[in-house]
Amino acid sequence: MYRWVGEGIGVGPRHAYYDLLPYGYWGLASILVRILVPILIIVFIYREPIANYGFRLSGGAKHTWVYVSFYLIMVPLVVAVSFLPGFQRQYPFYDDAVLGWAFFIPYTLLYGIQFFGVEAFFRGWVLFALARRLGFHAIGVMMIPYMMIHFGKPPLETLGATVAGVSLGFLALKS
Repeated sequence: MYRWVGEGIGVGPRHAYYDLLPYGYWGLASILVRILVPILIIVFIYREPIANYGFRLSGGAKHTWVYVSFYLIMVPLVVAVSFLPGFQRQYPFYDDAVLGWAFFIPYTLLYGIQFFGVEAFFRGWVLFALARRLGFHAIGVMMIPYMMIHFGKPPLETLGATVAGVSLGFLALKS
């Protein structure tokens, strides 16, 4: 399939960016499965506004300072742990990302797209659906599968993802 799609867009097996195609598929699948499918279910099956499930932009502005603070705390931590041997072995998934900006930037953008899907799915649809019955306890339930997608990664990442997931889940419900 990579060859067929890749050649269709001018990125055949000998093209420098051919090995980036799986990350494009991953990002696209994440958006389709984790965002579009839940939205379609919410709208056409549940017949509810998607805002009830966290899919909204309004209301977030007053909490911008909290998200910016998280970001400013996390970036130095992520940079620091990126030098640890476990993280060096795990990342980047795309080996050519280390060859320079021409490879790093497209990889980072494609890889980053799937994070939108992950966040929308776990801190949106899953969390808000569970919160209707469980209130803030929904955060703990949502965290189990979210934490499990980090199994096999460096233990520090799994721990960090758990702390970040709980914090972001709390913020999602409050904002």
